[in-house]
Amino acid sequence: MSMSRGKGLLIALVIFLTGAVVGAFGLEAFRVLRGGPFKHLEGKGPVGFIMERMSSDLKLSEAQKKDIEPVITEMIGKIDQLRRPIQEQEEAIFEEYQARVRQLLSESQAVKQDEIVKRMRDFRKRMQQGPHGGSLPPPPPDGLFFGGPGGPPPGPGPGPGPQ
Repeated sequence: MSMSRGKGLLIALVIFLTGAVVGAFGLEAFRVLRGGPFKHLEGKGPVGFIMERMSSDLKLSEAQKKDIEPVITEMIGKIDQLRRPIQEQEEAIFEEYQARVRQLLSESQAVKQDEIVKRMRDFRKRMQQGPHGGSLPPPPPDGLFFGGPGGPPPGPGPGPGPQ
């Protein structure tokens, strides 16, 4: 009983695709069950996140935590107050220019552009919320937060850029 080359290739392709699909589902299930790298920080918000990192990196005492937390809370409040008007202005500018670009597109291009903009907005919204529950950017790698290695070397900066 001989199998044609085409049937052999088809069987190999089906086996490969089955493995890829099963592997993708397995990875997604693992990610969901594990909760991702920020699972333990969910619901703490930016203040909780910063306090946990400071406490861990600096070995804060309970008294220090009690004294520092209101300062961090005030800082986050001021940062959010500064960001809100800028984000509103940014959104207004984006809308204005998207409307201008849309006028230059064909109907099918405009529909596709609308889909792209929606995906971009959804992504931006997820990034602003952050995996740690707040609007701060994601954390730096371990050891680079408070007093860890890294950062610029001591001394004057690099000087003016290209003229």
